[in-house]
Amino acid sequence: MTADSLGIKPALRHLDLLELLSKAFQPCHRADAPVEFAVTGYASTAEFRVQTTGEPMPESDELNLTTANLRAQIIGDYLQTQGFNVETKQWSELDLERPYLDDDQLGPDQQALNRTVFVDLKSAGACELAR
Repeated sequence: MTADSLGIKPALRHLDLLELLSKAFQPCHRADAPVEFAVTGYASTAEFRVQTTGEPMPESDELNLTTANLRAQIIGDYLQTQGFNVETKQWSELDLERPYLDDDQLGPDQQALNRTVFVDLKSAGACELAR
């Protein structure tokens, strides 16, 4: 599994959204008032399966952990290359969470909710409203 793997590599529509986000915040990013993001990747509870047999893989939990962390790293790296300050969450085996319930009883489409990356704006830099 790599950053170019299907389900990990951002689709073109996701890259377009990242570019839009970056362009919107570029004028706000200054040395004395940086734009800051927190990036967290997630993975569903679905088991990874052997392609030839469909059997669940015994290391499925570890693969979901790697998937979540790779998703976050890709998006975090992109935002950093645009000059922003980025805090990228890297899960350990013990603390991997999911933002949504994706239990099998709800159906396989529900699992797509957790195959995501959250980009949280921590500071809008020079565009931050005075408080």
